[in-house]
Amino acid sequence: MKRALLVGIGDYPFNYVKNQTWSDLSSENDLQLVSQSLYKQGFLSSNIQSLVNQNVTLELLRNAFFKLIDETQVGDVVVFHFSGHGQQVTDIPVGIIENEFLRQDENDGYDEALVLYDAPLKMYNGYKFEGHLIDDELNIYLSRLQSKVGKSGQVLVIIDACHSGTATRGFSNETFRGSSEKCIFPLEKKLGHTSEVINSDLDFQFGELNQNQGTLTVFTGCKSYQVNREYYHRSSRKQFGSLSFAFSSGLSELRPNSTYQDLFESINRFITLEFNNAQQPELESDNFKMTVFGGKIIENEPYFHIIDVKDNHLTLDAGLSQGLSNGDSIFIFPESYISVPSNVQPTGRGIVIKSDIDKSIVILNSLNSQTISVKSKNNFRAFFNPANKIQTELFIKNSMKDKRTFKQLKDKFKSFGKIQFVEAGYRIILQDTLLESLGKSGIKIILSGSKLNLFGLPFKIIWNENSLDTVVRYIQNFAKIDIYRKLEFANSEIDFTVDLIKLGKINTVNHDLKFQIGDTIKLKVKNTGQKSVYFDVIDIYPNCEVHTVDESLKSYQRIGSVVRMPGDSFDYDMIIGPPCGMEQFKIIASTTKNDISPLTTLGQSKHNSRGFENNDIIQLISDNIENKNQPQSEKILAAESKISIKNIFFEINNHQN
Repeated sequence: MKRALLVGIGDYPFNYVKNQTWSDLSSENDLQLVSQSLYKQGFLSSNIQSLVNQNVTLELLRNAFFKLIDETQVGDVVVFHFSGHGQQVTDIPVGIIENEFLRQDENDGYDEALVLYDAPLKMYNGYKFEGHLIDDELNIYLSRLQSKVGKSGQVLVIIDACHSGTATRGFSNETFRGSSEKCIFPLEKKLGHTSEVINSDLDFQFGELNQNQGTLTVFTGCKSYQVNREYYHRSSRKQFGSLSFAFSSGLSELRPNSTYQDLFESINRFITLEFNNAQQPELESDNFKMTVFGGKIIENEPYFHIIDVKDNHLTLDAGLSQGLSNGDSIFIFPESYISVPSNVQPTGRGIVIKSDIDKSIVILNSLNSQTISVKSKNNFRAFFNPANKIQTELFIKNSMKDKRTFKQLKDKFKSFGKIQFVEAGYRIILQDTLLESLGKSGIKIILSGSKLNLFGLPFKIIWNENSLDTVVRYIQNFAKIDIYRKLEFANSEIDFTVDLIKLGKINTVNHDLKFQIGDTIKLKVKNTGQKSVYFDVIDIYPNCEVHTVDESLKSYQRIGSVVRMPGDSFDYDMIIGPPCGMEQFKIIASTTKNDISPLTTLGQSKHNSRGFENNDIIQLISDNIENKNQPQSEKILAAESKISIKNIFFEINNHQN
């Protein structure tokens, strides 16, 4: 049996007297999205408990845990999802307040806690943490659940909160979860606190299983030193917790043999790319290679059902939880098709004009001789147009003070409909700077989140109008890279495995993929498919510089020049260097030898864009960004038939965390 307890607080009360000044969040959207995703995975509505806003008191949450523990049986899969704020609180010894679950066990003197509905941001006289769920108590409930599900069961925890944000009410273009403000209980003296190092991680207990306990897996929205942002879904004009949205999206992509490592890679890819490497989720597990839900994954059908028809508007049984967004292109085919054919014209084409959690409205803009009606709707199926994979808009924030220069720059973008200037949800920031020694100004292109300079370029000096053309070209190239780095193509006949190994006294395959400058790592790739293929490895730096691994190799060592038979493998060693942030290897397997040099010219401050005509996917991306002919689905389907692309992300730091 699959069971869940979903908890969300978005409408926190505001009371200065009790220091209740938490900012509001979009947690109600999270609960709708996650509950719908779990329902589609076979979680019965009767087995999903939901607590929202004023119902998330400590007493009611305890009762919900007791009910969940009481009903859980051996072999069950249990999910606990929390969407709200997090905070560090004083690590209180037993007996100081009435809470039998507390224990004084933190070296830094602080426990981690989930902020419930009536919790204050700061301590006030008489408050005894009755508005916080402290990790000591949460661990007890999780341990009891592990015992109830037994060794054949699983406990999964999703914490869409953090303990290092700036969560007080105020004016900001970004919404953060959690607070670095600590809720400190006035103790006469501190006992047993031997360290001043602050650890903001929730202290879940791993690796201490007895033979009758189920495994525990925990996803958290960011690392302990980062803030957890909300994700703005532009087409629906709704905000979601970034982890909640990524988790729900990841579930829709899973297969029965998918592991929690696979799910994490999907979550990590979405959050890392969305926030320009400034936020990375974390996975902790007793066994991250374990199959999700014990292998009891319900695969999403590769098509959507038409549930209503009115004039030329169709209602589909899929929405945000299946990845449908406003503006997505939809194909209609007869019900005999289970995938989009590469050589058959669709019965109809349409555009999503409204997308909710589990439903979407499509307006048909073309229809062949057949007519879709309420009576005949079951004779047809709706499919993603494969061209959706490379459609995007680039959102930019202007922070330039020179209005005249900005107007000139903005005018140059008018012919590129995919680029918009906004105040929220932006990917890059434009700033100007005065270069007094030259008597000129310069323009900085800054990646939002990570605050790195695009392509490592400090600024572009504006000598004349041609300099503005160069700035436009840099931004266009970033848009192309941004699409390309998100692309993944799966092909059952062209498949391979990827491992990234840290070399040292003990070689370790690192699932968390965190390395320090100076570390030596090994990339291992093996052809596990049915066809002989050529491999290429592209290295995308945190500042969006693009390089190929073959650049650093001698001609006889180059990876891309050798055809790999099924079962063949290759290794590549490298020493980690700057810049710090989230780096990406994109591994491409193809039945034909490819010229990928156009990719490297995108991520350089000096380049030209020649050579795109030799690379179908890059040409399609280029045409889409530059608002030329819309991408042709048939070309994308053809490309997918002879190529497979996988991504692996790894974090580079210059210090130990």
